[in-house]
Amino acid sequence: MSMNWQEKGVRFGNIVLSEDDSRALVMALVKEVRHISWLMEEILDVESGIKDVLSEKAQRLWSSSP
Repeated sequence: MSMNWQEKGVRFGNIVLSEDDSRALVMALVKEVRHISWLMEEILDVESGIKDVLSEKAQRLWSSSP
């Protein structure tokens, strides 16, 4: 007994995707999550750098105060 693509597919609410389409969707989502993760790491690196610079400036201000 053969199954049509809808019976083999993946259902998202009232949308049914074929196995190939659902695989492609998952791969695209994984790629986007990796990109978001990379962007978050970059943001944290910049934030850390900003904190270091501000800390150094604050130390210089306090050490140069009379």
